[in-house]
Amino acid sequence: MEIMKLKVRSAARTRMGRVVSRMGLFSILVLGLVVLSFQPSPSAQIQRTIMPVAPRITSFKINNGAPSTTNPIVTLNNTVEGQVTEYRVSSRLEYLESANWKPYSNAPSFEFDPDDMQPEWLADSTKVFHCQAFFQVRLVPLRQPLGKLQSLVSPQVADSIDFIVPAREHKVYVGDAIQFAGNEGYTNSGKAADPNSDCALHANFGSTLILQTFGKPIPLIGGTFGAKADFTLFGGRTLNSRWKFKRISLNDTSCNGLNGQKNGYSKLTWPQSDSQNITIKIHTWCEGNHICELVFDTLYLWGPGDGNWKDAFSYIH
Repeated sequence: MEIMKLKVRSAARTRMGRVVSRMGLFSILVLGLVVLSFQPSPSAQIQRTIMPVAPRITSFKINNGAPSTTNPIVTLNNTVEGQVTEYRVSSRLEYLESANWKPYSNAPSFEFDPDDMQPEWLADSTKVFHCQAFFQVRLVPLRQPLGKLQSLVSPQVADSIDFIVPAREHKVYVGDAIQFAGNEGYTNSGKAADPNSDCALHANFGSTLILQTFGKPIPLIGGTFGAKADFTLFGGRTLNSRWKFKRISLNDTSCNGLNGQKNGYSKLTWPQSDSQNITIKIHTWCEGNHICELVFDTLYLWGPGDGNWKDAFSYIH
């Protein structure tokens, strides 16, 4: 009987050992899976190792550091450290954040807008715009963990340059100038010197101004006693403060009589060159049946290089 009990106990211990052994193996397998689940994948480890950093701008010059330019389109020369994919630029710091990103270049073009800036005026009507460019680059790498697109932005840098608009000479048809100036309140007139004289003023768009002096026919007798007249051009006002009179071209050879013999004359009082005063006084005379005709062709004005000649007569002082 004792022997039977011992055999039963021994068999029970054997079965229990097998169960415990199997459970131990299962526990080890579960624990191994748990440990493995917490180990980062090789790709994640690489991503952590080579995570890109924000690029840095090492140099930035407008037109390679030139102090001035006469062209509003400039080149933004730059060098960077690190990987870069895009850049943005603005002429105002407060607008840089909203500027569009563009594919990176180490020498992109950029155009300043003079309408967005106040110029400094020089004595000769040259305009100087003190321009600035604010510049930034960034790296937009491949998709990061969790599928998010992240960009790495550099600190901003800036440089300046003077954009100069030189003053220049403007050529205008006198016929156009007379008509426009008349609409702006300038006086353009002719007056006969006596009852036997007459005169006319013909301003032609896109062409010349013609002044004519001629005598009135003598009643019952015919012919004329000759004529005298006085003309005023661009009277009553001065040019806009940014504009100056230079000169006016005149053809007075038609104050000639028969066979080229001159039978008349004209006396002109010109404004001084480089003056805002543009009033021209003209006294004409012709004898007998002749006509004194003066033909004004071109008016030369000095003003802003990007200006319109009509601005010279617009009464905004």
